[in-house]
Amino acid sequence: MSLPRINEAAPAFTANTTHGPRSLEDYKGKWLILFSHPADFTPVCTTEFMGFARKADLFKSMNCELLGLSIDSIYSHLAWMQSIKNNFGVEIPFPIIDDIKMEVAQAYGMIHPGAADTQAVRATFFIDPEGTLRAMVYYPMSNGRSIAEFVRLMQALQTADANKVATPEGWHCLHMYYQVDQQALKSLVPADIAFGRAEVQEILDPASPEAPARLQVSVVSGHKADLGLMMMDPDPLKIDAVTQRLRASRLGPVLKAAWSFVSITEVSEYVPTAEQYAERLQREGTLPSDPAFQAKLNAYQQRLPAMNQQRLYPEIPPFPVVTFYPMNKIRHPLANWYTEPFSVRSDLMAEHATSGIRFAGRVSQLITASTGFDDWEWGVTLWSRSPEHVKDIVYSMRFDRASAKYAEFGPFYVGYIMPAREALEHLRI
Repeated sequence: MSLPRINEAAPAFTANTTHGPRSLEDYKGKWLILFSHPADFTPVCTTEFMGFARKADLFKSMNCELLGLSIDSIYSHLAWMQSIKNNFGVEIPFPIIDDIKMEVAQAYGMIHPGAADTQAVRATFFIDPEGTLRAMVYYPMSNGRSIAEFVRLMQALQTADANKVATPEGWHCLHMYYQVDQQALKSLVPADIAFGRAEVQEILDPASPEAPARLQVSVVSGHKADLGLMMMDPDPLKIDAVTQRLRASRLGPVLKAAWSFVSITEVSEYVPTAEQYAERLQREGTLPSDPAFQAKLNAYQQRLPAMNQQRLYPEIPPFPVVTFYPMNKIRHPLANWYTEPFSVRSDLMAEHATSGIRFAGRVSQLITASTGFDDWEWGVTLWSRSPEHVKDIVYSMRFDRASAKYAEFGPFYVGYIMPAREALEHLRI
């Protein structure tokens, strides 16, 4: 078996699909994600295809087409697509290759004899508009792919091409807060206000092709700000472009920047690896000979990839309240976090995390790093079902030793999430 190589021409193909004949040449001028799956009508493949289908419009907005493949017939593909529509209400909008003869699968190295001789593994290929293979990812048959990661990778490839930059692990993040300048608002004629409202709604539309990967709008309680934005993207300039477009809009003089926080998503050094978690279990008294030891370790190993995915490329939960605050770890002669041994700091953070678990389902947390980016070391974003839950979790976690002795908290911004149109109405603009 031979594998195609990154930065070389992708293997040419012509194949029958559920949308008629397709060739690699048909996708010239567009990005293509070609992905294989082991078999139709299987549970993992079904969830993957629904995941790709739900993101198809987003990929299309990035000038990217999707093309599936398995070693099944067109008739099987069509029946499976109809089954997905009937059972889940999801239409598969992209073509699926009929590769009964395994010609495309062999050309792309999708058949791994150690896994199966007549089924493709979960292989994914990113092909650029010139027909060059830019990235490839292989998953075993037993594990589904992360569609969010493929969105991120496509964005990262295009960002690297457009700006001649490298894209590190994680997303850039900006919290931006504005105050409404009432005098500037009164100086505008109604036609300018109406035009400006339309501009702002377009700029702050998360579904816009120009929007960053994540964009959330909120109205903010209190005097510190009126309007809040949270944005994340692999390209910091794509985030900054939103603020520049707002500044240049008709409502630019009305929306005065009140505060901002620049950071980046990360997997903290205090998130234990599987090996470190095993050591912690033993320190806490669970020996490797205990059946509970392996059960706990296996459960942690299964959770860890998804948890780290959420830390690096977060999905914003559907909660109505968002709270943000920055924080530092204290450098005081009697309480200097950075002079404590790593093992001590790690145990303190484990205790801190355990306190937060009690609020699962009510509060979702994202920690972003800002050392070298802003005046504080971390940013904490809390999404919650109600503002009372924020009060409860912050109050509770302040009693952990990591917070009670070593934490310094910055200003709190509490917002209520809504689309830009509703936010402008709420702010009487």
